[in-house]
Amino acid sequence: MSKEKWQATAKVLVIGYKQESFFPFKLAVPFLQYVMDATIINSNHPSMIPTFLELVADSEKIVLETALNNFSDVDEEDLFDILDNYKVKRNATSDNIRAILQDAAHRTLIQGTSYISRCWHSVFVEHLKPVLHTMNIEDICQTAIPTTRRVIAALNLPQDASEEQRNTTKLLLKFIKSLSVDKLMTFMRYTTGANQMLGKKITVRYVQQSDFERRPVAHTCGCILELASSFKDYIEFRSEFSAVLENNIWVMDIV
Repeated sequence: MSKEKWQATAKVLVIGYKQESFFPFKLAVPFLQYVMDATIINSNHPSMIPTFLELVADSEKIVLETALNNFSDVDEEDLFDILDNYKVKRNATSDNIRAILQDAAHRTLIQGTSYISRCWHSVFVEHLKPVLHTMNIEDICQTAIPTTRRVIAALNLPQDASEEQRNTTKLLLKFIKSLSVDKLMTFMRYTTGANQMLGKKITVRYVQQSDFERRPVAHTCGCILELASSFKDYIEFRSEFSAVLENNIWVMDIV
């Protein structure tokens, strides 16, 4: 894309953070830090290799981690094939494998995206940095990731609930505690419209529903989750809520 289009993309990200606390936390943190200040990121930066390993394929990650932790156990043919994919020309040994991966990570995360970094830099420094105050990019990305504790803390539960409703609340909390990070993201997207923490409360409201029409209903405009209170047990609750989250009909990619 042209410089103007990349800068327009950066402006959209800044507006999203200013208005809704929405930030693309899945982007590589070293890349985002480099956009803000190119002087603090080099190949030796402590986050470079861990971030790089999160971006490669799972099969490659296993081989590379083995090479880092116990080079003698790694399949050298697999390792050399992977390194060749990332334009590594040196022969890897137990003594230089970390330095090789640092260079590969830097080449992939920083050098390969340098044009975008240059386009975004002025926008981020002028419009985003002033509103971050004492927070940094890494803090923003970390606090945006849904965790069990954060999602439960975001729930606004009714104070005058009946016994039946309190039982359903227990089922909801148990369900949330069973979710993986990816599923927590889906839960947040269903209830708030975003797959991350926005600092908003999710109001749980109990409504009357027949057994036929019973299902969780979310209103993302007000972050409201409507639940029936007539579930027999956890298995029934989990089955119906999981069916909703796994059904992509409700997903909207334009907000």
